[in-house]
Amino acid sequence: MGYSNNKIIVDFEPISRRVQLSPEKTFYEILLDTGIKIQSLCGGQGTCGKCTMKIQKGNQFLNPPTNSEKKSIDRKKLEDGWRLACQAKLDEMKKAQIEKKNAPHIRVFLSEELLVEDFKILTHGISKQVNFSPAIHKIYLEAQEPSLVHNKADFERIIHALLKKYPVLSKNEIPSIELDLLKNLNDQIRRNNHKLTLTFLDNKHIIDIEGGNTEESNFGIAFDIGTTTIVGYLMNLNNGKIYATASKLNPQTAYGEDLITRISFIKEKIDGLKKLHNSVLSAVNQIISKTCKIAGIKKSNIYEATIVGNSVMHHIFLGLNPVNIGLSPYVPVVKHGINVKAQNIGLDLGKNSNVYVLPTVAGFVGADTMGVILASQIDMEDNLTLALDIGTNGELVIGNKDILITGSCAAGSALEGAHIKYGMR
Repeated sequence: MGYSNNKIIVDFEPISRRVQLSPEKTFYEILLDTGIKIQSLCGGQGTCGKCTMKIQKGNQFLNPPTNSEKKSIDRKKLEDGWRLACQAKLDEMKKAQIEKKNAPHIRVFLSEELLVEDFKILTHGISKQVNFSPAIHKIYLEAQEPSLVHNKADFERIIHALLKKYPVLSKNEIPSIELDLLKNLNDQIRRNNHKLTLTFLDNKHIIDIEGGNTEESNFGIAFDIGTTTIVGYLMNLNNGKIYATASKLNPQTAYGEDLITRISFIKEKIDGLKKLHNSVLSAVNQIISKTCKIAGIKKSNIYEATIVGNSVMHHIFLGLNPVNIGLSPYVPVVKHGINVKAQNIGLDLGKNSNVYVLPTVAGFVGADTMGVILASQIDMEDNLTLALDIGTNGELVIGNKDILITGSCAAGSALEGAHIKYGMR
C-alpha cells in the first residue's frame, strides 16, 4: 500500500545523503537502491544483527521493533532509537497520521560497522620544513651497582649515571620522577642489571623507565579532530618520520552534523557532553590501535599525543562545556594550551604519557588554526600571506611576521555538497 504523501525525506548521516523514502521498502533496501555500500552478512534477513542504525528524528513514523531486532539490540538501545536497517520501515498503521503531516523528515545515523564506503579523507600533502624539536627524549643509562663503599639509593645512582653521561647538567637540574615509577624501581633496576632507558618530558621530568636500551622505540601521535573527520599520525620522535596514518569519520555526527547542533545537544541533554566526549575518545583510541598495528609497535611506546581541533571539538575532547562558545560574545572555558596525563583523560597510551592540547585563538577559531599557523609558518613571512583551512568549520589566517588576523565560517555545507545529488558527500 502506497502513501499519497511522496515527499517523505530521509537524511543519512554521517555521509550526508538525502533521499526520498519509498514507503514499502526497508531502510536496507533503500540504502542499496541509493548505491550506499553497507554490510549485512545475512543479506537483509534480520539474523546477523550487523546493519545497526540510529533513528535520530522521525522514529514515531516507523514500525515497532521486530523480534529479530529485540534479539540483536538490547532494550536500552532500542529505546534510544537504534534499529536494524533490514527490519525498519514506515509503519502502515500510521498512514493517516503521515499523510496529514507536511513533508515528514526522518534523520538516520549509520554506524561505522554498517558502512563500507571508502571515504576519501585527506591525510597527506605537501608541507613546509619546520624545526623538529619534540618534548620527549629517551636516554639509555648504565648505573653503578651498589656496594658497601658505594651505597647510594637506586634513584640517586641513576642520576649519578645521568650526570656522568651529560656532564653539562648541574645538580640543580635533577629531573623529577613519577611516584609509580619509584615504586617499581628497586625490582626493575636489579632485574635489568642496572641497565635502563629513561623517558623524559621537557628534559626535566621522567615519565617512564624501561629495562635495557629502548631508545629507538620513541613515538608520538598527532590528532586533528575535525567536526566530520578525525586523522591520526604516528611519528618517530627520534627522526620525525611518520610511521602510520589512520582516519575515521567523527562518531559525534550521530548527535549532530554541525557544531551548533552539537552545542544544542549538550545544552538540552543532561548527559549530552558525556556522550560526545566518550564518542570522540573512543574514535581516537581506535586510531591509536590501528596505527600501532600498522607500525608494529606497542601503545606504551607512544609517550606524547598532540591534539588540534576547532574550539568546540577542543572543548568536547577535554570534557569542557562548549555552550558559551555558541552564544555571544563566544567565550570559551580556556584558550591556553593544556598538558594532561593520558590516563586522566582516557587515552589508551602509557599511563604517564603526556597529552598536549594546543591553545585556541578566539571564538570558533580553534587549536586547528594554531596548527595551521605553526605548520605554514605564516607568522614568519615578509609578504602579506593567506592561509585557508577548509573543513566543515572553515578558518582563515591572513598576515605576516608583523600581524595576523583570523576568522571562521561554516564551510562544509557550501563546499562539501552535503545533501546534493552530485556533492562530495
